[in-house]
Amino acid sequence: MLKVLIADDEQLICRMIQKMIDWEGKGLELAGMAENGLEVLDKIETLKPDIVITDIRMPGLDGLEMIREAMNRSQQLDFIIISGYRNFEYAHQALTLGVRHYLLKPIDENELSDTLDRIIAERRKTQADEESAEEMKAQRETQRRSVRQHFLNSILRGSSITPEEEELSETELLEFRDARYLAFFVKADWTEEGEIAAGLLGILLALIEKEESEWGCEFVNTQVKSGIISVINYPAGAKEAHPEDMEQVFTKCRKEMDKFAGYSVTFGVGTEKDDISKARETIDEAVKAVKCRIRKGIDRVIYYDPALRRADMGALFPAAERAGTRRAVEAVDYEAVKSDFDMVTERLMEDVRHSPLDVFEVIETFTGLILEVLKENGVREALLTEFRGHVDLLMDQSTTEAGMNHRFREEIGSCFRKIIAERRQSGQAPVREAKAYMTQHFAGNPTLEEVAGAVGMSPAYLSTLFKKEVGIGFTDYLTQLRCEEAKRLMRESDESMSLIAEKVGYQDAKYFSRIFRKTVGIKPSEYRRLYR
Repeated sequence: MLKVLIADDEQLICRMIQKMIDWEGKGLELAGMAENGLEVLDKIETLKPDIVITDIRMPGLDGLEMIREAMNRSQQLDFIIISGYRNFEYAHQALTLGVRHYLLKPIDENELSDTLDRIIAERRKTQADEESAEEMKAQRETQRRSVRQHFLNSILRGSSITPEEEELSETELLEFRDARYLAFFVKADWTEEGEIAAGLLGILLALIEKEESEWGCEFVNTQVKSGIISVINYPAGAKEAHPEDMEQVFTKCRKEMDKFAGYSVTFGVGTEKDDISKARETIDEAVKAVKCRIRKGIDRVIYYDPALRRADMGALFPAAERAGTRRAVEAVDYEAVKSDFDMVTERLMEDVRHSPLDVFEVIETFTGLILEVLKENGVREALLTEFRGHVDLLMDQSTTEAGMNHRFREEIGSCFRKIIAERRQSGQAPVREAKAYMTQHFAGNPTLEEVAGAVGMSPAYLSTLFKKEVGIGFTDYLTQLRCEEAKRLMRESDESMSLIAEKVGYQDAKYFSRIFRKTVGIKPSEYRRLYR
């Protein structure tokens, strides 16, 4: 029989909890009560309880401090925290301490009873696993779960199902031969930036599996970065109850999330499939359904709509426009890239029936193009990884269509500013190398592409950087080099103008004369008379 200790500085609360539960009926023993944190620690030592129901704020020793100290003394305790404070900081600290049960005042009798039931069930399972008579059965179940988890992970990675895996799935993974398959994605969102607390996802996973075990179906669950993906398997003709089941488990998940300020949860549900090889399809649909929350809103169940209209990206962002955007990225021209992005999104928004999934696709298309061009132009891998990570984060968090587009523009601007700052610090060296190369090869009529290749930069970026550092463009600087060499030859030699023109890179003496006069201000012959 499991022992329970109740701790609250208000005796009235302790007595109320005492009367809420049929302790003996649940196979529990109410071992005692305590009024402060220090007394709780003493009674944990003397009474050896299995479960402690405690307020998070108590005199003498704070509830969280008491839990931390108790955990150091014994890892066999299950805590149920009861608090009048809907405070994320308290909840987050409790999660980090390993506490998985958090109830808010006023205490709901059914919720407390259900929480105790879950703890009892987990305790009994642990005890059964430890008993030698159940050892073989436990090992078999562990193996089966491992196979199921591996199967789902393979699907999530996009790997195809081999005949061997399909045969294995029939014997070790899912039980129903004439079966149906359906996936749903439980997506947790947080108003702050950063990853969802792993402890919170663990709570959701345990709650979902408890509900699924009562549905009379097989299930495979896996925890991803910000949620839980589940594939359920049930006999043909048994689907009718699942929409109601889905709404019910969603309600329980949302109630759990409500205990932690700043969190929300959205369910995305795929469509039913009649073959295990199509499991990837229903998972993709569940993920797409969740993405639709940027229009439909959060804290709801969203069912994938196969009739959802999708935009033609080729028409939305034609190849000719993409080429222009590539040039803008090469030049690290934020305003031009932003203008192109705005043009495409405005074009998308003109269709009032556009799919919210197209918003993600436009952002992904621009992200891929930007990363490809920046990589080709030698941008540091760390900057590219950072940009990719920030975009993934904004697409993973809850927002609106307009909010997502706005944040994507900000990420582009931030990335470009970092690139420009780095290049400003190191940009003079490539320009010096370019000038030196032009000085050595000006007679050979070097092109911008040739010089850019020699210094390891893109032509577009070298052109922009050259004009910024030197003050004149590439072509004008090359012309100045040629004219300066021509002036030297006129002063120091008796060679003909045709030969001098050829030496500095002009095959046509008349054309050389026109360029020289435009650059220097007088004809070549007049210059020679003045300086000879």
